[in-house]
Amino acid sequence: MSQPPLWSVQELLSATGGMLDQDGSVGPVTGISIDTRTIEAGDLFVALVDVRDGHDFVTVAFANGAAMALVSSTYQENSEDGPLLRVNDPLVALEKMASAARARLAETAKVIAVTGSAGKTTTKEMLRISLAHIGKVHAAEKSYNNHWGVPLTLARMPCDTNFAVIEIGMNHAGEIGPLSKMTSPHIAVITSVLPVHLGHFSGIEAIAKAKAEIFEGLDCSGCAVIPRDASQFEILASSANGKVADRVASFGEHPGAQIRIEQITLRATGSTVVLCVNGQDMLSYEVGLRGRHNVQNSAACLTAWHWAVTGVAAPDAQTNGLSDALLALATMEMDPGGRGQVFELGNERLDCLTLIDESYNANPASMRAALENLSLYPPDRRKVAVIGDMLELGDGADDLHAALIDPLQKAGIDVVFACGSHMKVLYDKLPERMRGGFAQNSEDLKPVLLGALQTLDIVMIKGSNGSKLALLVRAVKIDLSP
Repeated sequence: MSQPPLWSVQELLSATGGMLDQDGSVGPVTGISIDTRTIEAGDLFVALVDVRDGHDFVTVAFANGAAMALVSSTYQENSEDGPLLRVNDPLVALEKMASAARARLAETAKVIAVTGSAGKTTTKEMLRISLAHIGKVHAAEKSYNNHWGVPLTLARMPCDTNFAVIEIGMNHAGEIGPLSKMTSPHIAVITSVLPVHLGHFSGIEAIAKAKAEIFEGLDCSGCAVIPRDASQFEILASSANGKVADRVASFGEHPGAQIRIEQITLRATGSTVVLCVNGQDMLSYEVGLRGRHNVQNSAACLTAWHWAVTGVAAPDAQTNGLSDALLALATMEMDPGGRGQVFELGNERLDCLTLIDESYNANPASMRAALENLSLYPPDRRKVAVIGDMLELGDGADDLHAALIDPLQKAGIDVVFACGSHMKVLYDKLPERMRGGFAQNSEDLKPVLLGALQTLDIVMIKGSNGSKLALLVRAVKIDLSP
């Protein structure tokens, strides 16, 4: 069945202010793509200039089925190109499309913006699956949360969307504010404030202020959802109150949280949670994802979910649709792409091995959470931590890596394999019995790790994306394929 139009040609011309340089009939656009490898028939290909220049792939885009291409006015047309929508700057034009898409939503639609040092993608996914039982949901693909990811997500948003969940990220101060204004959310969620990207900030207070930029675009009648456990809670609360006054909902384990996590039962396969709402009502539910951090994410999700559905930021067990939302959280599987996916592997060489892929990213808090999760597995199985450098931590990086020795020992990790110059500081501090092997990079660590694996090992692989530990995940899966 063909997709309904996402944009008409006239809507694109009006939104971008561009010029269509071919005569004749041009069909409506059914999707938007920036990658010719995943383009579908009817897509508008946007030639962004980022790591690579999208203009080099315009002709390929048409060969793969693009209906039209959004290009710079200086682009030199190829004879095999189709209709070209010319603008001064494709990124600026995409931003204009994003604003137009946001403006054409129905008044009853709700837009939720999610940011945080950790947990924003998982919380976005929790909101996506839990709201799907109430109405039509549009959410960011993957972790498209930067200066081109947010406008791309908004520009892809159908006009009949009931709930939009937009993830917003940052590496530097001043990046979230403009994206929040573009998104104009009814609900702004901050999942956490942690010491990440310290290489770009003077400290945790500066990070909190950067995260609080999400309130800049918040609708004045909307709601702010903030973590009560954050050390810089007062900064967040002050910024939120300045925009939405008394419509600020805090969540967490802190006694002062409005949506308080009263009880957590952690398991290797998920958690049982009891929330205390406004010091009175209790709400019990299951979270299918492992770890205390995902319990925190679920509390943020449910707070935002309830405001989006009812206009009140206080989960109530009687709310229509909440049972379906809780079931969605209970059955939610581990996020793919290096965010905790579990693989049960085995072949003739090793009968059984559990691999936990946490290779997408890492910071001190998420590393501790991953180690805590590893500790939940049965004590009779060897626990193996394969860890790479946590990047962008600034001058204190070595100390932050060395400080992982306590959570490693507390989690009962049997053996550690490490790579990277910062992890070398930690590795040298480990007792001899915990040292499995060290290398400067993941490629050199690969043969050391593969040669040391044993039947029944539980292997957790985690590091910043730049440490390239996904290479080790692939290597273990290939080595243990049937």
